Amino acid sequence: MHRCAAALLLLAADAHALTKVAVLGPGDPWVSLNAAKTAHRQGLTASVACNKPPEARKMLWGADVSSEDEAKITVVDGAKGIGEILGDAEGVILSGAGFGGLKATYVETVLRNAPACISLAVCVEAGKDGEGVAAARKACDDRSIPCSILRVHELRGGGPGTDPGEVGDDLGLSRQFYDTQFDFPKFQADSYADKFLLGLSATAGDAPVNFFQKLKASNGIQRDDGVTNRAVVGRALVSALTCEPVDLTLNVEEGQRPVLLDDGDWAAFFREKNTISGPLE
Repeated sequence: MHRCAAALLLLAADAHALTKVAVLGPGDPWVSLNAAKTAHRQGLTASVACNKPPEARKMLWGADVSSEDEAKITVVDGAKGIGEILGDAEGVILSGAGFGGLKATYVETVLRNAPACISLAVCVEAGKDGEGVAAARKACDDRSIPCSILRVHELRGGGPGTDPGEVGDDLGLSRQFYDTQFDFPKFQADSYADKFLLGLSATAGDAPVNFFQKLKASNGIQRDDGVTNRAVVGRALVSALTCEPVDLTLNVEEGQRPVLLDDGDWAAFFREKNTISGPLE
């Protein structure tokens, strides 16, 4: 009954019902920043929690952050700041993939302090964080609000995907994302992912790859099972807030910018789980 009620509520609450989105979580911070930047570009009031706000702002807007840029997305740190952005957030995104993972107690605390929340989207690593996912579902069921779970593999990319001077809007974060990556193999993998691995496929439910697939994926830069693009999953998380609830595992596929889903195409992708890919020039 709760799932039905949540679905009906979501259908009644279209994209215009969400005006404020808060992004936070103990997982990969670049996923959080990508999601916040996507929400801002969609015209939403976006806030994000990060333990190093000055660095986060540079990742969002570049090394020379203007006061105008700084005002676009609220970046907070600490319990007081998190409480403030959660207080009136209608959409909440929990980034839990990577690092320590998503704990049940964290999820419960966040939702207890988000009284205005009408939709939740959660990002976790495939095959992990079962307790955190269960806690998110229970809390949302208790309040009859929709809860989407997007599961990811090894995270790559998240930057602009363009060379200096190249024309085109940023795909994700600013060039600061690349300029502060001093591990050359990781830099190669991230920049390749943002130029050539912008396609996407989805599998229903929790679909982790095995140890050998993980090992193979971690040792190359090409498309492989066991990889997800941060910039693309950031877009998916924001779109999941206004689509029917889903539980999907996302995998990277080949493709350049033309294959990227428009904001209005995500609902069909989530529903049909078609593979989005394209040739590499």
